[in-house]
Amino acid sequence: MKRIKNITIIGLGLIGGSLALSLKKFNSGFNITGYDNIPEALSIALYRNIIDRAADNYEDAVKEADLVIIATPVRLIVEVANQIKDKLKKGAILTDVGSAKVNIVEKMNEILPPDVIFIGGHPMAGSENEGVLSARQDLFINAFYVLTPTDSTRTEELALLHSLFTKIGAKVITISPGEHDKIVSLISHLPHIISTNLVALVDDRQKELNNLFKLCAGGFRDMTRIAASNPKMWLDISFENKNEIINRMKISIQKRIFNMTDEDKKEKFSRPMEKNPNWKGGKTYNYCKCGKRIVENARCCNKCRPRSGKDNPFFEKHHTVETKNELSKKRIGKYNGTQNIKFSVDNVEYFSLGDAYNKLKTPIPTILWRLKSKNKRFENYKYI
Repeated sequence: MKRIKNITIIGLGLIGGSLALSLKKFNSGFNITGYDNIPEALSIALYRNIIDRAADNYEDAVKEADLVIIATPVRLIVEVANQIKDKLKKGAILTDVGSAKVNIVEKMNEILPPDVIFIGGHPMAGSENEGVLSARQDLFINAFYVLTPTDSTRTEELALLHSLFTKIGAKVITISPGEHDKIVSLISHLPHIISTNLVALVDDRQKELNNLFKLCAGGFRDMTRIAASNPKMWLDISFENKNEIINRMKISIQKRIFNMTDEDKKEKFSRPMEKNPNWKGGKTYNYCKCGKRIVENARCCNKCRPRSGKDNPFFEKHHTVETKNELSKKRIGKYNGTQNIKFSVDNVEYFSLGDAYNKLKTPIPTILWRLKSKNKRFENYKYI
């Protein structure tokens, strides 16, 4: 198998700089050369010891390289490959980090000489921050790194890249360029488009609704966090994969709206919480009648589980499960009306424990304990 010693990274941004740091951490024997058309990026990379040498031009960067990684914006990848194709040494491996693959792979196969091996790559890692200053050596740990070989890709070079990126901590998978673009259009590109357009929509409406941004809370923040990414970069990505993005949207609209009955719409668009009130981020919890949480599909808790067959008197009493919401309603009902305790918290009056539970979102036993506690921390809990 080939040995890689000299590595060149063209484009020293977040991904290019992080790859250099990760590779140097894995093997300090690598000789890493960097090239970027922004002189400041080269200076920072040298100062931070991200690269061993800064090249003056494309030929100086790639002439001795065993592996060349193009980490430029996606619209420049093919252009850079055109610049370096005649300067690469025989048997060199060329890869990229672009987040769209079909067009790039097709053009690379057309322009590269037969003695240069191109294998498309896409590290599924990143940040809202950008530039070589944000580069870090742990960026790819436990992140998926996609390699997109074609039918003509040689196994030896593919295995070499697979092993190399695995050793920097990434989870490497290989799929076809077409499958890659279909997947990322759904899980990466469309979310960015939706997030960015939501921010633009709210920004337009704030002119007539003065307090719009003031009232934006956690849900809006989580939904629009990725909109802070570089808009120019995501414009390039969207155009590069526009066919798959448009196809996914057309299929989704056709399938989910125009071809659906009213019952289908109710089922498809109902929230997970409506389907299962115990849904918590993909986990389902059930509760025994005695109040203990039990695993999904369990009949009852260990305490109530029959130990001598169905003759156990507790079996019929406790073998069914109840949801957390049902239990909460029972517990609130137990205190609501039956114990009309009047008290105040921070000068706000409550007329029952159930009323306080609903508004404070604090368990009833905790409220009772704080009312009876002599701890100075809870002096704001006072009987009326």
